[in-house]
Parts: sequence; structure tokens; C-alpha cells
Amino acid sequence: MKTQEALDALLRPLREALGNAKETGALAIRQGRFAEAQSQLRRAEEIADRIKQLEELQHDWDRLLGQPPQATGPRPRAPRGERTPEPAFWVPILAALEEMGGSGPVGAVLDRVERIIGSQLSDVDRQLLSDGRSVRWRNTAMWARKDMVTTGLLERNSPRGIWRISDAGRAYLRGQKEGR
Repeated sequence: MKTQEALDALLRPLREALGNAKETGALAIRQGRFAEAQSQLRRAEEIADRIKQLEELQHDWDRLLGQPPQATGPRPRAPRGERTPEPAFWVPILAALEEMGGSGPVGAVLDRVERIIGSQLSDVDRQLLSDGRSVRWRNTAMWARKDMVTTGLLERNSPRGIWRISDAGRAYLRGQKEGR
């Protein structure tokens, strides 16, 4: 069995479990079960870390065997644990939207998020990505927004370029502020 086939055999159930954790967490948020949603979010983060470890192992394996890198693989990632994970942006995004009256243009929301958590962002978060234009933390926050739409924290049908908090997002933010 080729190393890529072996890796795929390991990754397939992990990716499925990651999808299930996200779906279960999204349902929990929609039903107002925020503790369960947080638990599923932690589970999803752990699974995503294992997927990343396996992908890094594949890269190392290929390098050690003198095989060329996979041309179709993901772009180089930040060193493990040095990038702020997507879920860390959820509450700051929701708080920024609340401060803005419930909605706002992407750039303005991200500027406000930076004011909220800027001191917590690492040097890795502030690096430019390989396109030479995108800042890593802003890109991560935009991916967080995608999951927030999927889980119902942000409105799915807001106009292009506008982020809008949902009622579930307001409830989630309230729960986080109250420590639930």
C-alpha cells in the first residue's frame, strides 16, 4: 500500500468524525444547548489537530523517502499551536457585531475584532499568507465565520460582504458572557 493510500485510510474516518462533531455542535447551538456545543467544539478542535498531525507525518515521510512533495496538498501551515484557532474568534466576532448594532461590512467587523483581541494575536497570526496580501488571523477569522454561519450563529442570507448576527448568535454571546 502506498503511503498516500495508507494516510487516506487513516484520515477518512477522522474527517467524517470532524464533520459529525461540527453538525452536532451546530444543532446544539440552534437548540440553545451551549455547554454541549462547546464540548463538540473542543472535540472538533482535537480531531482537526490529529488530522493536521497526520498530514505533517505524510510530508515528513515523503521527505525522508526522497519523494517529491504532493503538488495537490494544502499550502504550508503555521507551526502547530502557534496560530489562533478558528473557534477563538467566535465570541470576538459576535461581540464586534453586537457593538455595531448587529451587522457590518467584513472589513469593519475584522477591524473591531482586532481591537478586541489584538493583544492576544501571536506573531504567526500577523504573518502574511503565501498570496502576499492576506494576513493569517484575518483569514482564520473568515473561516471561523463560515462555521458560524453553518452553526447558525451568523445569518446565512446576509448581503455579500456583510456579516449579521443571528438570534442564536446573540444567545450564544449572552451565554458566554454569563459563563454558561
